[in-house]
Amino acid sequence: MGVMPSTWNRTKRLWMATVAGIVSFVVGAGLLLLLLAAVAAMAPVIFIWPFVVSLVSFLFGLAACIYAFRVAYIPPRQLWFGYFNLCMCLGQVSALSFCLYVFAYPIWTAVDERYVIPYGYRGTVVVVYNVMDGEVAQRPDSKTVVYDIPSGGVMHTQDGPIMEATRTSYFYKQSDGSLVSIEKEPLDRAVTHEEPSVMVFRRAGIGNIDKGNCRLTIGDFYVGTREGFSSRKPEGDLFQMDESSCKLRLRS
Repeated sequence: MGVMPSTWNRTKRLWMATVAGIVSFVVGAGLLLLLLAAVAAMAPVIFIWPFVVSLVSFLFGLAACIYAFRVAYIPPRQLWFGYFNLCMCLGQVSALSFCLYVFAYPIWTAVDERYVIPYGYRGTVVVVYNVMDGEVAQRPDSKTVVYDIPSGGVMHTQDGPIMEATRTSYFYKQSDGSLVSIEKEPLDRAVTHEEPSVMVFRRAGIGNIDKGNCRLTIGDFYVGTREGFSSRKPEGDLFQMDESSCKLRLRS
């Protein structure tokens, strides 16, 4: 006897749902590995679209394997499909949970980091961390840190660098106390539209400067035009340290 039409149709649906679940898992896992590799390599730009596509892939795959699991247990049961899709469901849930924990949770709980710069300032801005007699960064709430940069461009602060995920923004402070947002360097460096006259160019990460008995932990960025950023002094020529006080200033 041949296979009954209803059974054959159900088997086709099982195969389609199972293959859809496998493909979705492979796509989601591949993009997730790509994101992890970018984070491990400390890539200067990490786009959000791979995370979104990975999330959607795992959700679609979970829906597909749940459907296949339910269909497999309708009599006459096809237990092989049932067991396989149960394992696939567990894999999709595990991957989805990992994806949300590693990428979405840090974004949700990120610290709002704000740099307030004197209006019209152009050049390198430096924050020197862990200075005993330095200023204290403002903390309007538990998830916001404000660095009020002095006119010289160097802020010595008692605070340490933020090691959590951050949402960083930059502002000019006008004479009346109001703040004007400063745009960051575009993610796409091959921009074709007109760029703003002033942007923020961020260096990579936190660094250290050692001289004599002084060891300073700093973070720095540049405010100005792309041409100014490209022609800035080498990092070794930017700073001058007073070894008696271990204080840093920018060379003129």
